[in-house]
Amino acid sequence: MKSSTRNWDDTLVEKLRNPEFARDYIKAAMEEGIPMQVALSDVIRAQGYEKVAKKTHMARPNIMRAVRTTANPTVATMQKLLRSVGLDFSVRPWPAKQKLAKA
Repeated sequence: MKSSTRNWDDTLVEKLRNPEFARDYIKAAMEEGIPMQVALSDVIRAQGYEKVAKKTHMARPNIMRAVRTTANPTVATMQKLLRSVGLDFSVRPWPAKQKLAKA
């Protein structure tokens, strides 16, 4: 019988608990065209949904909904989730040589 969950490598889980690694993981995913919510959900899963729920004062199902690719969470929600795993938004100049990805 095929499992519906991903097979998690314990080493990756441990690394995703580190904010610097989590930052690089999310950044790399976005550069590859993977939605931020997908990468953030991996980080939250590694940290533990219950732990993140307590830190954000959000219900676990609401967190799970916010990180779905079909979701359109507010900036405030994303900021809460990122801060709960030791991260924050940042803005930087766009490199002039790169073209915008088509939506």
